[in-house]
Amino acid sequence: LCGEGHEDCIDLTRSRSVLEATFGWIPTADAFSYITPFHTKNDVTLHVAKKWAARAMTREDDGGLLLFRLQNPAQGTGTAHVFRPDEILPQPGAQEENAVYFLWKDSDDEARLLREKKVRGEQLSIAEHDALLLGRKQRLRSEDRVELFDDWLIRAGNLLRPVEIVLEGPVPASEVTLHEEPGGYEVPIAHETSQALDLDSGEEEDFKDFKDFKGFRLIRFASDNATGSFLEYVRRRVRQHVASNRIHFFDLRELGDPDEFQMRKEFQRL
Repeated sequence: LCGEGHEDCIDLTRSRSVLEATFGWIPTADAFSYITPFHTKNDVTLHVAKKWAARAMTREDDGGLLLFRLQNPAQGTGTAHVFRPDEILPQPGAQEENAVYFLWKDSDDEARLLREKKVRGEQLSIAEHDALLLGRKQRLRSEDRVELFDDWLIRAGNLLRPVEIVLEGPVPASEVTLHEEPGGYEVPIAHETSQALDLDSGEEEDFKDFKDFKGFRLIRFASDNATGSFLEYVRRRVRQHVASNRIHFFDLRELGDPDEFQMRKEFQRL
């Protein structure tokens, strides 16, 4: 299994496993300062205002504002203003009276909250992350009849017939043998053009994504959107539920120096 797509787990567990977020108007208690709205509509209900404002927005308008001022309580109508994200600024204080505020955001609450954690630079324990995914996968299976690849792979890896699983990932010490070839020669230093090559596209990001803190494994987030990559999640799940002699890894880029502390200790024992 090669993880070149690097999809986020949280996106794969969206409704019907559709990766793209569905946006909607999310209530907010924050107050904002703003300039002239780019759209205004008078004498509409809040329900109509939300539909009208949504037609003016795209995914690139993440964080846009809908301000609805109630003017006729008997009929439930008022004036709606729509602002692009670059036309508003959060500010301390209370919101206007007789007005409600909505932000144009990902309508998947769990995915949205994880993304906001990412923006704030927060970390999430792997146990918490995997527990969240378990609940989302159960909903996906029961409501949409969709099963993710990790569950299928674990079942295959536990069949009575011999099944070997080969994954992209750091080669463990258990699959490395140190020896010297008779008559071997000293390996030359790489050519200067090879030394000048940049690291792999995901190398530096992956190093930042996972680290140990006071005995807890922490997970940062994949570089694009919400949380840890699905490939890392598959590797973790397979290690937990499939016999180690059936699992093999082939990525030699971190041979002897993997990110995971336990894997590094195993190499030090060689």
